Amino acid sequence: MFTKAAVELSAQDDQVASTVAAAFESMQTHYGACIADAQAAGEIDAAADAGSLGAFFVALIEGMSTLGGSGVPRATLLDIGLTSMAAIPITELGREHLGTDDGDWT
Repeated sequence: MFTKAAVELSAQDDQVASTVAAAFESMQTHYGACIADAQAAGEIDAAADAGSLGAFFVALIEGMSTLGGSGVPRATLLDIGLTSMAAIPITELGREHLGTDDGDWT
């Protein structure tokens, strides 16, 4: 819903456009900070661009929200989410931390 409103209203109102841009930037910053924390912990490759991955996940999550709101099956959304994890250059330590009693999360 946020994405739909953002697209429709931003084109008509500069204040809305500014607010929407700030919201997306904030989300990107938070996701990027999570990636950077994982890099500092040795769970994600330090060479990865945390900001770009943050932007990727904003786009991914907003897109999945739109798809989910339009009735795309849960199984499809799950496939999209799992596929997106391939974009994260997870280290061996990161894989160990993501494991479960049932095995690797992938």
